[in-house]
Amino acid sequence: NHDLLREDSFSLKINNRSFLYSDGFFESIKVINSRCFNLETHFNRITKTAELFKMKISFSLSELQSLLDNLIVKNKTVGGSVRMVFYRDSEGKYFPKENKMCFVAETETSLNGFNINKNGLNLGIFTDIRKDKSKYSNCKTTNAVISVLASIYAKENNWDDCLLLNTENKIIESSNSNLFIVKGDRIITPPITDGCVDGTMRSFIKNQC
Repeated sequence: NHDLLREDSFSLKINNRSFLYSDGFFESIKVINSRCFNLETHFNRITKTAELFKMKISFSLSELQSLLDNLIVKNKTVGGSVRMVFYRDSEGKYFPKENKMCFVAETETSLNGFNINKNGLNLGIFTDIRKDKSKYSNCKTTNAVISVLASIYAKENNWDDCLLLNTENKIIESSNSNLFIVKGDRIITPPITDGCVDGTMRSFIKNQC
Protein backbone atom coordinates (compact mmCIF):
# COMPACT_ATOMS: atom_id res chain seq x y z
CA ASN A 1 0.00 0.00 0.00
CA HIS A 2 1.65 3.26 1.09
CA ASP A 3 4.58 1.71 2.98
CA LEU A 4 8.05 0.92 1.67
CA LEU A 5 9.22 -2.45 2.99
CA ARG A 6 12.32 -4.54 2.47
CA GLU A 7 11.58 -7.63 0.41
CA ASP A 8 12.77 -9.98 3.16
CA SER A 9 10.38 -8.40 5.69
CA PHE A 10 7.29 -8.64 3.50
CA SER A 11 4.64 -11.35 3.83
CA LEU A 12 1.01 -12.04 2.95
CA LYS A 13 -1.59 -13.73 5.12
CA ILE A 14 -2.53 -17.30 4.24
CA ASN A 15 -6.14 -16.17 3.70
CA ASN A 16 -5.15 -13.61 1.04
CA ARG A 17 -8.01 -13.65 -1.47
CA SER A 18 -5.76 -13.38 -4.52
CA PHE A 19 -4.02 -16.56 -3.37
CA LEU A 20 -7.22 -18.40 -2.42
CA TYR A 21 -9.64 -17.30 -5.15
CA SER A 22 -7.62 -15.33 -7.76
CA ASP A 23 -9.61 -12.36 -6.47
CA GLY A 24 -7.26 -9.78 -7.90
CA PHE A 25 -5.49 -8.37 -10.92
CA PHE A 26 -2.03 -7.10 -11.80
CA GLU A 27 -0.38 -4.33 -13.75
CA SER A 28 3.09 -4.25 -15.36
CA ILE A 29 4.46 -0.76 -15.97
CA LYS A 30 7.56 -0.01 -18.04
CA VAL A 31 10.22 2.17 -16.36
CA ILE A 32 12.39 4.38 -18.59
CA ASN A 33 14.97 6.79 -17.13
CA SER A 34 13.56 6.14 -13.64
CA ARG A 35 10.05 7.20 -14.65
CA CYS A 36 6.89 5.17 -15.26
CA PHE A 37 6.05 5.15 -18.97
CA ASN A 38 2.43 5.73 -20.02
CA LEU A 39 1.30 5.81 -16.39
CA GLU A 40 -1.99 7.61 -17.00
CA THR A 41 -3.14 4.83 -19.34
CA HIS A 42 -2.14 2.25 -16.72
CA PHE A 43 -4.07 4.18 -14.05
CA ASN A 44 -7.15 4.27 -16.29
CA ARG A 45 -6.95 0.50 -16.72
CA ILE A 46 -6.46 0.00 -12.97
CA THR A 47 -9.52 2.14 -12.28
CA LYS A 48 -11.61 0.36 -14.91
CA THR A 49 -10.61 -3.09 -13.65
CA ALA A 50 -11.20 -2.17 -10.00
CA GLU A 51 -14.71 -0.98 -10.90
CA LEU A 52 -15.36 -4.20 -12.83
CA PHE A 53 -14.15 -6.25 -9.84
CA LYS A 54 -16.22 -4.09 -7.47
CA MET A 55 -13.14 -3.05 -5.49
CA LYS A 56 -12.82 0.36 -3.87
CA ILE A 57 -9.76 2.19 -5.19
CA SER A 58 -8.05 4.36 -2.57
CA PHE A 59 -5.57 6.54 -4.48
CA SER A 60 -5.45 9.14 -7.25
CA LEU A 61 -3.15 9.21 -10.28
CA SER A 62 -0.87 11.77 -8.61
CA GLU A 63 -0.69 9.69 -5.41
CA LEU A 64 0.14 6.56 -7.40
CA GLN A 65 2.86 8.38 -9.32
CA SER A 66 4.40 9.68 -6.10
CA LEU A 67 4.38 6.20 -4.53
CA LEU A 68 5.96 4.55 -7.56
CA ASP A 69 8.53 7.34 -7.97
CA ASN A 70 9.63 6.77 -4.37
CA LEU A 71 9.86 3.01 -4.93
CA ILE A 72 11.88 3.45 -8.13
CA VAL A 73 14.30 5.87 -6.45
CA LYS A 74 14.67 3.62 -3.40
CA ASN A 75 15.53 0.62 -5.60
CA LYS A 76 17.73 2.71 -7.92
CA THR A 77 15.82 1.43 -10.96
CA VAL A 78 16.82 3.34 -14.09
CA GLY A 79 15.32 0.97 -16.66
CA GLY A 80 12.99 -1.94 -16.06
CA SER A 81 9.45 -2.33 -14.82
CA VAL A 82 7.10 -2.05 -11.87
CA ARG A 83 4.74 -4.94 -11.22
CA MET A 84 1.68 -4.21 -9.10
CA VAL A 85 -0.76 -6.79 -7.75
CA PHE A 86 -4.16 -5.59 -6.52
CA TYR A 87 -6.36 -7.76 -4.34
CA ARG A 88 -9.52 -7.53 -2.26
CA ASP A 89 -8.52 -7.25 1.39
CA SER A 90 -11.39 -9.00 3.13
CA GLU A 91 -12.39 -12.02 5.13
CA GLY A 92 -15.04 -14.37 3.82
CA LYS A 93 -15.08 -17.16 1.28
CA TYR A 94 -16.63 -16.63 -2.14
CA PHE A 95 -18.65 -13.78 -0.70
CA PRO A 96 -16.29 -11.09 0.66
CA LYS A 97 -17.30 -9.17 3.78
CA GLU A 98 -15.92 -5.92 2.32
CA ASN A 99 -14.45 -4.59 -0.94
CA LYS A 100 -11.35 -2.74 0.27
CA MET A 101 -8.52 -2.96 -2.27
CA CYS A 102 -4.87 -3.38 -1.30
CA PHE A 103 -1.81 -3.61 -3.50
CA VAL A 104 1.79 -4.75 -3.61
CA ALA A 105 4.39 -3.18 -5.92
CA GLU A 106 7.91 -4.29 -6.77
CA THR A 107 10.53 -3.22 -9.31
CA GLU A 108 12.60 -5.26 -11.73
CA THR A 109 15.69 -4.03 -13.57
CA SER A 110 15.94 -4.58 -17.33
CA LEU A 111 16.50 -2.68 -20.57
CA ASN A 112 16.19 1.10 -20.27
CA GLY A 113 13.83 1.65 -23.20
CA PHE A 114 12.37 -0.49 -25.95
CA ASN A 115 14.20 -3.03 -28.09
CA ILE A 116 13.02 -3.85 -31.62
CA ASN A 117 13.41 -7.53 -32.47
CA LYS A 118 14.92 -7.60 -35.96
CA ASN A 119 15.33 -11.40 -36.10
CA GLY A 120 11.67 -12.35 -35.70
CA LEU A 121 10.10 -15.01 -33.48
CA ASN A 122 9.31 -18.69 -33.88
CA LEU A 123 5.65 -18.97 -32.83
CA GLY A 124 3.18 -21.76 -32.22
CA ILE A 125 -0.54 -21.85 -31.45
CA PHE A 126 -1.86 -22.99 -28.07
CA THR A 127 -5.15 -24.88 -28.43
CA ASP A 128 -5.64 -26.65 -25.08
CA ILE A 129 -7.59 -23.73 -23.56
CA ARG A 130 -9.40 -20.92 -25.34
CA LYS A 131 -10.20 -17.50 -23.90
CA ASP A 132 -13.78 -16.39 -23.43
CA LYS A 133 -15.11 -13.33 -25.23
CA SER A 134 -15.97 -11.29 -22.15
CA LYS A 135 -15.03 -8.03 -20.47
CA TYR A 136 -13.09 -10.00 -17.86
CA SER A 137 -10.85 -11.45 -20.59
CA ASN A 138 -9.68 -7.88 -21.27
CA CYS A 139 -8.26 -7.66 -17.72
CA LYS A 140 -4.90 -8.89 -16.42
CA THR A 141 -6.34 -11.01 -13.62
CA THR A 142 -4.24 -13.01 -11.18
CA ASN A 143 -5.66 -16.13 -12.83
CA ALA A 144 -3.18 -16.24 -15.73
CA VAL A 145 -3.16 -20.01 -16.13
CA ILE A 146 -3.74 -19.83 -19.91
CA SER A 147 -0.62 -17.72 -20.39
CA VAL A 148 1.35 -19.95 -18.01
CA LEU A 149 0.41 -23.17 -19.81
CA ALA A 150 0.92 -21.56 -23.24
CA SER A 151 4.43 -20.48 -22.19
CA ILE A 152 5.23 -24.01 -20.99
CA TYR A 153 3.86 -25.44 -24.26
CA ALA A 154 6.04 -23.03 -26.27
CA LYS A 155 9.13 -24.07 -24.30
CA GLU A 156 8.36 -27.77 -24.81
CA ASN A 157 8.23 -27.20 -28.56
CA ASN A 158 11.29 -24.90 -28.76
CA TRP A 159 9.16 -21.91 -29.79
CA ASP A 160 9.69 -18.35 -28.61
CA ASP A 161 6.02 -17.90 -27.74
CA CYS A 162 2.48 -19.14 -28.44
CA LEU A 163 -0.55 -17.42 -29.91
CA LEU A 164 -3.84 -17.72 -28.05
CA LEU A 165 -7.29 -18.42 -29.46
CA ASN A 166 -10.74 -17.34 -28.31
CA THR A 167 -13.79 -19.60 -28.20
CA GLU A 168 -14.46 -18.81 -31.87
CA ASN A 169 -10.95 -20.04 -32.79
CA LYS A 170 -9.76 -16.54 -33.67
CA ILE A 171 -6.15 -15.62 -32.92
CA ILE A 172 -6.33 -12.75 -30.41
CA GLU A 173 -2.92 -12.30 -28.72
CA SER A 174 0.22 -14.09 -27.61
CA SER A 175 0.87 -15.46 -24.13
CA ASN A 176 2.39 -12.14 -23.06
CA SER A 177 1.48 -9.38 -25.52
CA ASN A 178 -1.05 -7.91 -27.90
CA LEU A 179 -0.69 -8.53 -31.63
CA PHE A 180 -0.25 -6.00 -34.44
CA ILE A 181 -0.05 -6.39 -38.20
CA VAL A 182 1.56 -3.54 -40.14
CA LYS A 183 0.31 -3.40 -43.72
CA GLY A 184 1.39 -0.33 -45.66
CA ASP A 185 0.30 2.66 -43.62
CA ARG A 186 -2.24 0.62 -41.64
CA ILE A 187 -1.84 -1.01 -38.21
CA ILE A 188 -4.27 -3.87 -37.56
CA THR A 189 -4.94 -5.43 -34.16
CA PRO A 190 -7.72 -7.72 -32.85
CA PRO A 191 -10.62 -5.89 -31.16
CA ILE A 192 -10.96 -6.23 -27.41
CA THR A 193 -14.44 -7.67 -28.00
CA ASP A 194 -12.63 -10.81 -29.23
CA GLY A 195 -11.26 -11.34 -25.69
CA CYS A 196 -7.70 -10.04 -25.86
CA VAL A 197 -6.11 -8.03 -23.03
CA ASP A 198 -6.89 -4.32 -23.25
CA GLY A 199 -3.17 -3.50 -23.40
CA THR A 200 -1.77 -0.12 -22.43
CA MET A 201 0.71 -0.13 -25.33
CA ARG A 202 -2.20 -1.07 -27.60
CA SER A 203 -4.07 2.03 -26.34
CA PHE A 204 -0.93 4.17 -26.68
CA ILE A 205 -0.42 3.15 -30.31
CA LYS A 206 -4.09 3.68 -31.17
CA ASN A 207 -3.95 7.18 -29.69
CA GLN A 208 -0.86 8.01 -31.77
CA CYS A 209 -2.45 6.92 -35.05
